Amino acid sequence: VAVAVLGAGFANQTEVKADSSREVTNELPASVWKAQADSAKAKAKELEKQVEEYKKNYETLEKGYDDLEKTLENFGES
Repeated sequence: VAVAVLGAGFANQTEVKADSSREVTNELPASVWKAQADSAKAKAKELEKQVEEYKKNYETLEKGYDDLEKTLENFGES
């Protein structure tokens, strides 16, 4: 009987901990959520800039490759 009571006590503690963590999340001020959202937006903007740079670099490399390929074709014809 004591083991059953002890087990029930642990189950109640687990439920209380889970409920309390939700309460803390719900009680965070809007300013905290806004700060996190702003930070995420800034990071996304930074990553978008990186992607654009990578695209430019890729296009430059692709053009260089195409030019090299044409040069090699012309060299083979000579």
